[in-house]
Amino acid sequence: MVELWAMKMPKIDWIRNHISLADTLLDIGCSDKGVWEHAPYKPTTVDINPAWEPDIVADAHSLPFEDNSYDVVTITEILEHVKDDKKCLSEAYRIARKKVIITVPWEEMWTEEFGRFKNPDHIRYYTPDGFRELLMELGLVFSTDIIKWGGFMWIGVEIYKRDALQSKFRAVRRRR
Repeated sequence: MVELWAMKMPKIDWIRNHISLADTLLDIGCSDKGVWEHAPYKPTTVDINPAWEPDIVADAHSLPFEDNSYDVVTITEILEHVKDDKKCLSEAYRIARKKVIITVPWEEMWTEEFGRFKNPDHIRYYTPDGFRELLMELGLVFSTDIIKWGGFMWIGVEIYKRDALQSKFRAVRRRR
């Protein structure tokens, strides 16, 4: 059996490569906090399940944070579990100052040996095109990647806050 840590490494590296050490972080749906294990980042963690020992116990559909209160908000492997993925995405976007980083499994591309469509807690499945449609429906500015490891594939998404993008473009124009 593959070690869980080794299985998640490409996804974890992808997430970490989209975050700066200077960023304040909120991790929604932290579960075992594996993304942050052995990392220099110290996010505030949120999960609905107190057994995971998050910093804050809360539901991703209605989070107790002010607008724009964290530079980066991460949502890794939870949207396929929640009742209303649009509401959770909207909450993450509301709280993020710069961007939201998301990963969801692309189970259709998993090999049988890795348990494709076998998690009874997954109430929906995503494809890259379907996930892009969802984000466009919400009017979000984003980029997507495909993350691969062995028989697993994930959809990686970086959602940009418009204000943060405008600030970045203004700074680039000033340097010219």
